[in-house]
Amino acid sequence: MEDRRNIIFTVVLTGLILFGWPIVSNYFFPAPPKPAVSAPKTVEAANADGAAISAPTAEAKTDIKAVPLE
Repeated sequence: MEDRRNIIFTVVLTGLILFGWPIVSNYFFPAPPKPAVSAPKTVEAANADGAAISAPTAEAKTDIKAVPLE
């Protein structure tokens, strides 16, 4: 009888740990907020006559069709 009670207690305790841990961890350790997405940044420079020139930075995406094939 003692062994049966210990096995039932172990199964119940294991189930509580397996299914309760995600709830407890989300309560005590919440996920950090996701950063806001912003528009691509550009680099501004002035040419010889003083007009501003805007060039995309390395973060800008390039169209795959515009890349020459070797």
